Amino acid sequence: MAWLNPPAMGCRFSFLHLPCARCGHTMNVFQDFLIIFGGFDGKRWLSDLHKFDTQTLMWSQQSMQGDPPQPRQYHAASIIGSNLYIYGGFNGSYWLSDLIVADLHEGSWNYPIVYGNPPCAKEGLAMVSVETYLFIHGGWNGITNSDLHRFDTLKNEWTLIQIEGKKPSLCGHSITLVNDKLFVFGGYDGTKWANNLYILDPLKDKTWTEPNVFGVPMARGYHSAVLYNKYILVFAGFNGSDVLNDIVALDIETLTWFLPDTCSGHFPQARNAHSMVLHGSQLYLFGGYNGSRDTNELYILETSAFSSLHEDLKLAYMNSSWHDVVLYSSSGSVPIHSIILKSRAPLLFSKLINNNQNCTQNRITATFNMGNINYETLQLFCEYLYCDLNRERIHSYLAEELFSIAREFELQRLKSLCAKVLLRYGDIIRESSLAADIMKCKDEVFLSDFTIYVKDSVYKVHKVIISARCTFFRMLLNSGMKDANKSSIHFNDFNPKAFDIIIEWMYSDKFLPLFSENSLDLQIGKELLSATNFLQLESLMRITEITLWKMIDDKNAFKLLEISCFFSTSQLKSYCISYILRQFDKSYILRELSLLNSNAQDELVKFLPKHARRHDSSWMSNDLHLVKLEKNDEDNEKNKPVMIYGRLFESLRIKKKNVIKALNPLGNKESYNTSSLPLNLALKPFYRTPISLKLKPKIELNVRGIKAGGIFSMPDPNKNQKQYHRKPRSYKSLTQAIKTERNEEKHDFYIKGFGGNRRGKSRMSSLVSSTTQSRYVLGSAGFQIYCSSDILSKQFMLPVIK
Repeated sequence: MAWLNPPAMGCRFSFLHLPCARCGHTMNVFQDFLIIFGGFDGKRWLSDLHKFDTQTLMWSQQSMQGDPPQPRQYHAASIIGSNLYIYGGFNGSYWLSDLIVADLHEGSWNYPIVYGNPPCAKEGLAMVSVETYLFIHGGWNGITNSDLHRFDTLKNEWTLIQIEGKKPSLCGHSITLVNDKLFVFGGYDGTKWANNLYILDPLKDKTWTEPNVFGVPMARGYHSAVLYNKYILVFAGFNGSDVLNDIVALDIETLTWFLPDTCSGHFPQARNAHSMVLHGSQLYLFGGYNGSRDTNELYILETSAFSSLHEDLKLAYMNSSWHDVVLYSSSGSVPIHSIILKSRAPLLFSKLINNNQNCTQNRITATFNMGNINYETLQLFCEYLYCDLNRERIHSYLAEELFSIAREFELQRLKSLCAKVLLRYGDIIRESSLAADIMKCKDEVFLSDFTIYVKDSVYKVHKVIISARCTFFRMLLNSGMKDANKSSIHFNDFNPKAFDIIIEWMYSDKFLPLFSENSLDLQIGKELLSATNFLQLESLMRITEITLWKMIDDKNAFKLLEISCFFSTSQLKSYCISYILRQFDKSYILRELSLLNSNAQDELVKFLPKHARRHDSSWMSNDLHLVKLEKNDEDNEKNKPVMIYGRLFESLRIKKKNVIKALNPLGNKESYNTSSLPLNLALKPFYRTPISLKLKPKIELNVRGIKAGGIFSMPDPNKNQKQYHRKPRSYKSLTQAIKTERNEEKHDFYIKGFGGNRRGKSRMSSLVSSTTQSRYVLGSAGFQIYCSSDILSKQFMLPVIK
């Protein structure tokens, strides 16, 4: 697993809509948004409603109609359809018993009239939705509560469910929906903090059960719990003396608590009264009290970085082909793979080789007699070889035979597992060595049965491993087609360094760039995204996204944005755009914007402020704008003008004094349609020397015949018709600077109107002259201006024509 701490960003550019630090709030998932309501910020109780866009990583404050609800904390909330149901809580003076419905689609607060037997006023309760019902359990109003209420959202009716047997009386506990069953964990029972687990099927039976579980975690309350696959993940909480920051998991199939693999990245601080939800493959953690202050930090736990090696190899054991070893006993036989046997039970493999000298060389199936053991024991042993075991999988009537096998072939972890089952005590169970053992397979070239060629690199691999770990190879090798019988494949478009990382991950389940201090090379990262996308390695692709996100800085943000747009990696794109928006006050941003490809520019425009995203118009959408960066920029290379296109320019709110609007910024005298110009076109002379434009001194143009407030027109020689252009509002934008005209034959600066060329004193005045012959062209609304390098070297700026 990997923790991420994305930068907080308010609605578009502002930080005004960030939720303040808080605890005792609720967070729910609605479409692609996280909905935050209420809480306590250390000084006041809150009733605000915020939403977080998981696609853009942007916070905004939900606009709601109607009377807002009372401020509160330690309430409960759940979503059915587009309605957010909120009940109870504490407002600083008394406990609440009102039911509030926030219509997230219409944006309105509603207070329905309810019927039946409603719950009492309380805080610290737990709520969950099942179909069209809400279930509320427990709470605190001076004493703990054990009531379980059901609310029918179609009839607006409350029902008190009559429970038989033991009733858990708790507050600050968690309730998780698992296959329509309620799993209740932890909380405060009025005297102590609890770590009990209770299960109830509210739609069928009326009895709470307290099952036997293994590896009970620390007692806690005001924690968070969510369901991911077959695990309930519990994070942090308060145990009566300390605020916790651990993460534990419950396997709902075996009812076994365990500590997940070590999480990398920005691990959250200790906290309680926070909130955590699952959306897609990511767990979102927000807010809470860390023992000294409330926080508004947002963390994301990327669950795609969970180890999947055990699950993949378990499928390989159950479904795979290409077996070349058979283990048998008097009660039956089980086919397995020699590469798995050698890496997991080397002593057994050596005995197998001694009994079958020619089998490995001739690719003949080898056999080995495991003695007079139960067939279930033999199956359980083979399962251990592929995907390891936990203690709960070993039944007591099989443990003795399995212990004998483990002792004979020196399998220490299996031996300790069996000892725990038989004796209820013994040595500490060793950690699983499955990943380390399978990693040894990578070097077993002699037992390989498939070859992968990546340009000049050769990889000797094993079908059972690559088919278990990679969807592409699983489909290829099990397709039953002609290609399924091949013993090799060529990938000439892959990068060998990127493929090294893929092979490493297939065999070890480790992605070294994510855990190492050395950053991933950007080009290798791009090649890795390409290869994982082709091979359908979704988990590795997500881990690569995380790694690239950690690398984002001023130098590569725009490049990574283009990469993310090309491969449609939404999370990486969101991180890049968020980073760029936070750096918009830096002048280098404009330079980089001019180099973005069209897809990346279009994506960036989507996340600019709404008031800046104007509709296309005939006078603006195709314009190219030359923008001069700030003069005080220390980096001279970044002080060159840049070209920005269309709607993006309008969104940036660039100062007029820094702009030349150009419709035809080309280094020749030919006419071009703006639609055919490349988006990243920059003004360059024939010999590609950059143009240097500064504010002073400037040359102002006199264009006669234009009246303030009027509309001027010029004929288009290509269409033999007039083109109308926007008028200036006053003469100030086109003022006259009369200079002494020189009579040299060659002019460095002249204006070409659509009606023809004019030199000297004319309707479009010629200004300044010298002897150079190098010519440039600047386009502007309605006419073209040609000038030479000498004029440009004198540093001038054309006025804005609007």
